[in-house]
Amino acid sequence: MKKASQVVKCVMTCFLLSACHAPSVPPDAAATVASTLVSPDPSPTSWPSTAQVKVREADGAEMVFVPAGEFLMGSDSADDVEVQPQHRVHVDAFWIDRAEVTNEQYGRCVRARACAPSTCADDVRFNDPKQPVVCVSWYDAVQYATWAGGRLPTEAEWEKAARGTDGRQYPWGDRFDSERANTWEGGTLRTTPVGVFSPQGDSPYGATDMAGNAYEWTSSEFKEYPYDCDDGREAPQAASPRVIRGGSFLLNRNAAYCAARAPAGPGARSVSAGFRVAASVDSED
Repeated sequence: MKKASQVVKCVMTCFLLSACHAPSVPPDAAATVASTLVSPDPSPTSWPSTAQVKVREADGAEMVFVPAGEFLMGSDSADDVEVQPQHRVHVDAFWIDRAEVTNEQYGRCVRARACAPSTCADDVRFNDPKQPVVCVSWYDAVQYATWAGGRLPTEAEWEKAARGTDGRQYPWGDRFDSERANTWEGGTLRTTPVGVFSPQGDSPYGATDMAGNAYEWTSSEFKEYPYDCDDGREAPQAASPRVIRGGSFLLNRNAAYCAARAPAGPGARSVSAGFRVAASVDSED
């Protein structure tokens, strides 16, 4: 239990500190930052050939399909008891954004006066149109998802979209590779435009940046496992901490494996946290 408390405390400390500032980019990382910020948009040909894709009308976001079925959630091999025990969870079929919501997409909602501006909207380190929007709270993310015609993914949906059904540790497999994700090991020290690490870092369903770059809000309240969608953790009115997933550029591989989870107050805004949108399958799908 002590080990788990230390892990969660570390993540929460980094999350809260990053709400105020982010580290400066050291000289030896400047070239990396410059190259990633001008990287071309990922091409649809980067998607796995088996990926089912649709485009959301409200913001032009590409969504990938995740089929119904069971998957292995959590991990018994990790030191953090917050991800234990590993257990099987069934989720219905759903769609999830291929990438994190970008500043460009979020700006549409702001201009429509349906969303509050990001508190990093004027920060040149984080306001490139293709970077994921950050410095938005859970409430902001919910508002955007509603405006876009979707919702936030549950943490179970998020994890299945990230790891598939074979229990892999990272979206691409079991071995960490800093060339596949924007984490501390890469030295970029800021978010990169979405899709920079595609297709090499993509999940089995074609979702990108599910390890590193920016933490992502989920709909779920932070509670102990096993996961049960009917135990109140998906209550939208709860003001308790919500689950953030995926790790970020500020943290190393230990926060970026698929089962990793951390709590964050729903009103918190951080340079290391954004979100992606999910949608249930309807009759037209």
